[in-house]
Amino acid sequence: MKLNSQIKQINQNEIADINYDLFFISSGYEERATFLIDSCNIRSERKEALSFENYSDIKQRIVNDKKVIAKGFNIAKSAGDNDITINKILRSLDFESKSEFNILVDYSSMTRVWYSAILNHFRWLETEKEVKVNIYFSYSLAIFNPPPDLEVPNKHIGPIKGFYTISLPLKPTALIIGLGYERIRAYGLTEFLDAETKVFRTDSTHEKFTLEVENKNEELLRMISDDNIFSYSLEKIEHLHFVLNSLCAKLIEKYRIVIAPCGPKPFTLISLLNSILLRDLDIWRISPGIEGIPQNRKPDGSIVVTKITFESK
Repeated sequence: MKLNSQIKQINQNEIADINYDLFFISSGYEERATFLIDSCNIRSERKEALSFENYSDIKQRIVNDKKVIAKGFNIAKSAGDNDITINKILRSLDFESKSEFNILVDYSSMTRVWYSAILNHFRWLETEKEVKVNIYFSYSLAIFNPPPDLEVPNKHIGPIKGFYTISLPLKPTALIIGLGYERIRAYGLTEFLDAETKVFRTDSTHEKFTLEVENKNEELLRMISDDNIFSYSLEKIEHLHFVLNSLCAKLIEKYRIVIAPCGPKPFTLISLLNSILLRDLDIWRISPGIEGIPQNRKPDGSIVVTKITFESK
């Protein structure tokens, strides 16, 4: 299927007005994992929840599992770095039964592997009849939570499955980093790759998070000129898409582009979408894997919804 180039942000109140064929969520370790189903009456023919295999005895995780089951979700356990379960669910859908489908994905507590697998499924899906699939990605913003004192070393540094080129890199590398507040993620990558580096960071609309990001990445930011530092708002997804898309379109002729989203999930989502639209963009996952320390991020009441559409080629 082909991804429509128009990436839309819709009002959070609109998602409750749509009838969905599939509603996907993750029952994670965060209180915000169930904020959407607690605050909105979502109508969906089918409801599926992925539950992490590890740390199953954490209190919030137990609470979340009970909530999603009570809301009528089928629940399946999956490793955070494994896409087998999510692909099995997607393959069970009958996309020949009608011409248009609506899918809601709350990726607030999903891993990059899980929601990138959803995009991969539809970009490679072939249908016999013309079909349009609208996917609404919902993200619940969190109240600021300081990062853990202990920074777990990176266990995985490399491309996300399906989002990398297989040809030999014949051009110099341009590295685009979406900054988070764990120093070891971003700075470690600059030492791993010899590249022209540019960074994206959240603007002052989330002051505490932004200050923490600047503090943790102070050494890296000192190395980079101001014109290679881009600020964005989590509440303005269309603008983030425009800026990142324009930058990549400008660089792609001369550089092999690697995007490393170390920060908020919406930046990762927009990076993945641009990789599909522009092609030849590598999206890298920098992660401690299952060694990561679960944190209970609480919702601040705001939801950012990104609508994308896949259509039969």
